[in-house]
Amino acid sequence: MEKKKQKEVSEILSKLEFSIAYKIDYMKFSKSMSKIIQPLQAIYYFLTNSIKVQIYEKERPKVFYNGIIIGFDEYMNVVLDSEDGKRMLIKGDVICAIVPEKGQDSIINENEIEATEK
Repeated sequence: MEKKKQKEVSEILSKLEFSIAYKIDYMKFSKSMSKIIQPLQAIYYFLTNSIKVQIYEKERPKVFYNGIIIGFDEYMNVVLDSEDGKRMLIKGDVICAIVPEKGQDSIINENEIEATEK
């Protein structure tokens, strides 16, 4: 009988420890949620700050386009001015990633994004 009670107590304690750890993780997660930005906000940031980007394709991961975003829409279709002077439209359904080029400002300041929304 004593062992059974000890086992029950240890199970309750382990559940309580899990519950506390889960709540702490959830609190950390909910605090970090305020720092999350939407993809269209990131693209708008690249557009307004004329940041050079590399756009990678889904089907051909070794293929990417360099340039400055000069327009986009809600489907993530992107108009890009390439370095060689060509202007191209890249359909949103083929885009895998949009990455700032090395040496560009890759840190998106949350305050700047909030200022552009107002």
